[in-house]
Amino acid sequence: MIESNETKHVEKYLKSIGVSNDAAEMYQHLLKSKPQTMSQLADKLQNFPSANYRLAYELEDLGLIHKLSGRPMRYEAYPLPLGIKSSLNLHQKSLQELVGTLTTSQQPGEHIELVVGRQEMYTRYEELAAQAKQEIVLYAIGIAFSKSLYATQKAAIKRGVSIRHAVQQFKAENYYIINKWQHAGVKVRHAPSERGFHLMIFDRKILLLSFSDPENTENRISIVTDNKTAVNLFMAQFQTIWGGAREIQ
Repeated sequence: MIESNETKHVEKYLKSIGVSNDAAEMYQHLLKSKPQTMSQLADKLQNFPSANYRLAYELEDLGLIHKLSGRPMRYEAYPLPLGIKSSLNLHQKSLQELVGTLTTSQQPGEHIELVVGRQEMYTRYEELAAQAKQEIVLYAIGIAFSKSLYATQKAAIKRGVSIRHAVQQFKAENYYIINKWQHAGVKVRHAPSERGFHLMIFDRKILLLSFSDPENTENRISIVTDNKTAVNLFMAQFQTIWGGAREIQ
């Protein structure tokens, strides 16, 4: 049986690779039990046996569980270390295939890249911000404060780059950071929204879209592209957001 602390780590991992909540619940149950039939799983999970087939296929495709031979059909979880390693390998392979698909479908001269992780996204932001010559716009929860990021933003503003940031959340916990960015010269407005989606555009030429788990922003995947249609579309969206956002004094 897995311990409660280990259970939390497993939950975080499953979220990071996109496992649905229902499938995650099934996996946690199978880790702690003997092989289960669909009827037994339905009794435990309080759902219909037919619904569990879809969840089992999801977990089986990730290499977390396997079907046993014989009747009735039963599913069993692989030992935790083996299942996690197998699912991580398959997840990384699927990401590589996604990048390959995006790359082969892009127009000549276009650039598309996938960035996985929160810190990796900030690193990429700093690289792009350091190259900006005219304008940076952001729609995000709020830019985390660090000496490196502050220096990058200040240097950009000193070069004459205009930085506009529409923050999704404005409350006591992030007032200090917002105030620091305002003093640095960043124009900040409040555009209330749910967490989980970030939008950044550099010189109206490069777009950085970032998607994260609202409950754990460390789990993040981002796309960087210079596709003109995408840049123009999201720039228009940002202008609408900015126009309806509230000034922060």
